[in-house]
Amino acid sequence: MKFLIIQVYQTNPFKEGQGGGVRYVRNLLRGIQSSVREVLFLGLGKKEQQKHIKLIPITKEITGYIKFLFMLMIKLLFINLSKYDIVHVHRLYFAIPFIFLKPKLKIVCSLHGRTFSVFESNNGSLKLKLIKPFFMIIERFAIKHIDYLIPVSQDVVNSFEIKYPNFTNNNIEIIGSMLDLSKFSILESKYLQDKFSPTNKYILFVGRLSDVKDINFLINLWHEKFQDKKNVKLVIAGNGEDREKLLKLSEKICVENYPLFLGEINPSQVSKLISSSNIVILASKHEASPTIIKESLSSGIPVITNNVGDVKDFIKDGKNGYIVNKDCNSYSHAITKLLTDPLSKDEVLEYSYKALETCSIEYVSNEYLKIYKKVIND
Repeated sequence: MKFLIIQVYQTNPFKEGQGGGVRYVRNLLRGIQSSVREVLFLGLGKKEQQKHIKLIPITKEITGYIKFLFMLMIKLLFINLSKYDIVHVHRLYFAIPFIFLKPKLKIVCSLHGRTFSVFESNNGSLKLKLIKPFFMIIERFAIKHIDYLIPVSQDVVNSFEIKYPNFTNNNIEIIGSMLDLSKFSILESKYLQDKFSPTNKYILFVGRLSDVKDINFLINLWHEKFQDKKNVKLVIAGNGEDREKLLKLSEKICVENYPLFLGEINPSQVSKLISSSNIVILASKHEASPTIIKESLSSGIPVITNNVGDVKDFIKDGKNGYIVNKDCNSYSHAITKLLTDPLSKDEVLEYSYKALETCSIEYVSNEYLKIYKKVIND
């Protein structure tokens, strides 16, 4: 049975983009396209078609999700979707126009993270307090009318259960983040060594420079614990709304051993960057299923992180990294231990491989195809 599927997300499926959600959607499309008759992608950019995927833009460029939702509602009034079997949205809110305007369509929704957290980071707790009751009404309505919910980790489920006691009474299945394993493997790369110094040790953060990643903590960690260790460098790769603020903080407090800001990295170079580091580090306030963890382990690079999202499913203490408490002493101790007694890349991959198999494009895509079939047949 080959499906006719609609996918909805604020991205262009034919272009590389920053962020785990964008990569997730691109990988999913790649994985399912040979098993479907057509995917109609409602996203952004300009009208385009490649193989089985047809893009109809909702907006030309990336916008806030409220504007995207409003434009989606208008566009759906003029699009005939009667031939399609199912719509797959990647935000709860994006289901609302289909519930009202296309009630015959079955709906599945991937939950990529906690809701409201980004809004609070960008707008503050007071504005969140004012707007949250309204959006909780919308979320409850969406959850009630969506046919199948697909959180990317148990942490996401837990966050929704706190808000909505009957959340797990719905049709629900956890499917973790997705990784193109062909792009991440053990490499002998000198990306950082050639860019800076071959004698340094490099502790690498890769991700969006936003409040939720708590890069402030990493900079303060460097100020408190590593100012006298000038051959150990913190490298911060990525871009985002907090970049200028983080640069100022770094210049202010890390006068002896300042972090190295690389900016946004070309996607084709990310595996080389990771492979040239000694340790990959994460200190997020919360995560759903952090892709960088899997990318690092696939490259044979150990990870140090606090207990967020699904990291416990992948990190085995002392074997391929450490899960630590969110304090400077715990992070410093783990970094020192891995630099003093380093793990080989082969060791790291050996203890990670079984868990990583569940992140492959083929595995995750097949799980989605099973859900599509089940929902359509029901």
